[in-house]
Amino acid sequence: MRAAPTTNDRPRPRTRRVLRALAPVLGAVVAVAATAAPAAAGVGTFPDDTAEPGVAATTDITRYALRLDGSTVKATIFFRAWDPALVDGHDFSASIETTGDAMIEYQLLRYGTESTKRDRTVLLRAGDDGGAVAGCPVTFTASAATRSVSLAVAAACVQDPATARLAVFAAPVSGGTAPDFAPGEEGGYSPWVTAGPSGPDVPTLPVYRFWSPRFDNAHFFTTNADEAARLTASDRNWVAEGQPFSAFAADGTTCAAGTTAVHRFYSMRFRSHFFTASAAEKNAIVAGDKNWAYEGVAYCATTTAQPGTTPLYRFWSPTFGKHHFTTDAAEARRLDVDDPNWDAEGIAYYVAP
Repeated sequence: MRAAPTTNDRPRPRTRRVLRALAPVLGAVVAVAATAAPAAAGVGTFPDDTAEPGVAATTDITRYALRLDGSTVKATIFFRAWDPALVDGHDFSASIETTGDAMIEYQLLRYGTESTKRDRTVLLRAGDDGGAVAGCPVTFTASAATRSVSLAVAAACVQDPATARLAVFAAPVSGGTAPDFAPGEEGGYSPWVTAGPSGPDVPTLPVYRFWSPRFDNAHFFTTNADEAARLTASDRNWVAEGQPFSAFAADGTTCAAGTTAVHRFYSMRFRSHFFTASAAEKNAIVAGDKNWAYEGVAYCATTTAQPGTTPLYRFWSPTFGKHHFTTDAAEARRLDVDDPNWDAEGIAYYVAP
């Protein structure tokens, strides 16, 4: 956190009164910020190199994930860009290895339909026969919102693995561009993922964080990769601070079972955004505080700690007239204990690491 100005004459938004009234809803105070966040058991998300030569943006894998929750094995592949034609115009493969012998044991495969009309999603065994595993249907899901495709099968179909690792690729059915492999080369694997409870089965989006010295120590958070790229490339008011956490994706304004909507507001007066997962708080601000304009559902979160989630701590500064959010327990403790400009407001909600 940047050093704070010493002046205390910044305006205080009326929203503050609403926040105080609803403080019990926000959860434990940040005095417990040093407590370890829940482990992300059962889910591993890994980055991949991007912009490789010859690979189109819609085939370019940015990250990939393995979910291993005791009932399901699920591989998700995230892309740099999205085109609806990607779904039928590419083959997708997720190779699963469970024994540590550096051999693919199973392959989740979805054949593209373009040109070949093969339209088939199947679980194959490794080895000489490479045959399909009988009685094990594979679920294929495409998401334009998260620029991803997923392949899932019952864990029993891959011998209920206690640990597994993953390699994926996306390949155009009809040439033109090169295929992309993750973790970066054919034959490589992700780190190992240990089976365990894993929270909501909802695609996640990275959240990008920015800081502005011009706008009174404001922070800005967005899940929009294009918006983040524009700010980074051409807006000198904002300094990129990375991707501190991920959010569960919304389907329009709807959140999947086990998650709740996080609402976003903007204030021209205070030149900042505000986020809340409390419907009561959202309704109170919409009804009674003209300083804040409602901008809709930003993303989804959980209101209780679940496996694979981490707490998002919320702060208010009367000095700056701003809110701040962080998943960094050390940063939260530092603000709470050492920085008089910030008041701790507890845990706002829970997000993905």
